[in-house]
Amino acid sequence: MNRSDELLQKLDEMESDLAKLIKYKEKAVSKAPEGYLRISRKGSAIQYYHVQRNTGNTGKYLRRKNEALAKTLAQKSYDEKILRLIRPQLELISELRSNELFTKMEKVYTDQRMERRILIDPIWLPDDEFRERWEAQKGEALAFRADDESSFYTDKGERVRSKSEVIIANALHRNKIPYRYEYPLQLSNGKIVYPDFTVLNLKTRKEYIWEHFGMLDDPHYRETMLNKLDSYVEEGYFWGDNLIVTEESSRHALRMSMLDAIIKHYFK
Repeated sequence: MNRSDELLQKLDEMESDLAKLIKYKEKAVSKAPEGYLRISRKGSAIQYYHVQRNTGNTGKYLRRKNEALAKTLAQKSYDEKILRLIRPQLELISELRSNELFTKMEKVYTDQRMERRILIDPIWLPDDEFRERWEAQKGEALAFRADDESSFYTDKGERVRSKSEVIIANALHRNKIPYRYEYPLQLSNGKIVYPDFTVLNLKTRKEYIWEHFGMLDDPHYRETMLNKLDSYVEEGYFWGDNLIVTEESSRHALRMSMLDAIIKHYFK
């Protein structure tokens, strides 16, 4: 992961955390009673008043038995102040994530002459150059057995192992999403596995592995699938985050509508 990826990841995490917090606090405020709490001190005594539109500025005195209402109103006031504080911060992060900053950083690099560019380790690469470098990474793909007579080819002319993998590869290619087929991934225990697809979201520079499990009717295949998923979790690949999983059986075919929804969710 390079410096620009780290920055994007931190912004993503901050944006997600703040958005969740705002949603949580907005829900709490919406459920709170109308009005606000006024606190008055007389000597050592503290008195609470519930101020509403029909009570005037003084408010309605809250007896000790209504202390829970006082707490709710105090929490509401606190939550409203927190919302006023963090909403602008979320907007600021969203502006940074809008790529304006990265566009400017990209221009600093692209304004250089080519002979100077090749000497620079840039913070942010232009999309075309980033894609070119990503796709140029070399890894020895899993070989086909000599007795494997299957002949499934993608629109890019790649040989794959099933009709469903053709459909997935072509959908990615059609949507201009960079991918590598069966690119080797070394696990922390030294074992090398070959995810069906390694896929790049060019806009966020986030990398995913995509596994398609197409023989769920076979008990031995299911066991192998579960073991593979377990190994991914141990390596920090989580279903719904940086791990995409599709599956099919004899009664459950791979549907284009599902593929389109996945691509829209992760890469648009």
